[in-house]
Amino acid sequence: MLWHRRMAHLHYQTLYTMNIKGLTIGLLKIMKATRILCRLHGKEAILKVDPTKVQSRARSVLQLIHTNFYGPFFIPSLFRSKYFIIFMDDFSRNMWVIF
Repeated sequence: MLWHRRMAHLHYQTLYTMNIKGLTIGLLKIMKATRILCRLHGKEAILKVDPTKVQSRARSVLQLIHTNFYGPFFIPSLFRSKYFIIFMDDFSRNMWVIF
């Protein structure tokens, strides 16, 4: 469970595969049949985007800012935050995360 949380709630099958391929150091052996229910309330959905069809609408830095708000999470961060917000500049793609 500790490694699952350390790796941003990565799926147990992925942790198992990383361990088998030797991509981890110090990770205890995870049994393939591990079925532990994660109590993380929200997970980000990944949408596939064709980069050839996406055009930036901003013409300069900080002209257009996108924001996403996440939370509350059942398991707080190291500094006890249960929410975070992300700001992304459309032009430069710089991101800021605030807990």
